[in-house]
Amino acid sequence: MRKVMEKLITVINEISESVCNYADKIKMFVYAIATWYLATFSEVIPTFKIITAVFIAQILTGTFVGVNIKHEDFSKTKFFKAILEAVFYLMTVKFISEMGKVYNDVNLAEQVIKYITYLVTWAYGCSLFKNLKLLFPESKPIGIIYELLSTEIYKKIKDKYKTNKDETGTTK
Repeated sequence: MRKVMEKLITVINEISESVCNYADKIKMFVYAIATWYLATFSEVIPTFKIITAVFIAQILTGTFVGVNIKHEDFSKTKFFKAILEAVFYLMTVKFISEMGKVYNDVNLAEQVIKYITYLVTWAYGCSLFKNLKLLFPESKPIGIIYELLSTEIYKKIKDKYKTNKDETGTTK
């Protein structure tokens, strides 16, 4: 019995060493990717953070609403398309940044990046508040923010102040 226990301890130690070596290799891989990311995208990291944060908030609420409110199945295809869309925006920002350096017009590139960031943030924000409105239908602030961000407020204003004309063209 003692030999069996010693053999078992030896096997456990070997597995432990193997796992530690594997974990160290993964850790080095993660460090290498993080370093590459920081070196490559250091000028546009603030923009990446903004777009990534609003994307994550939007995708989480969209998934939660789809599964729990609309009773849809989780769609991997839809999820990966959303990720590709976010990656497209991030790569566009990087390309514009590089183009500004190549053409020695960094100020214009920064201005275009700001516009793209505002537009993407606005679009994701509209979707986010649309989903939040479904999650919290009784919340007046969420409803107001959604109406201000989207075009819903313009539709309401148009409907409220629309004049009723009869067939002859005169106002009633």
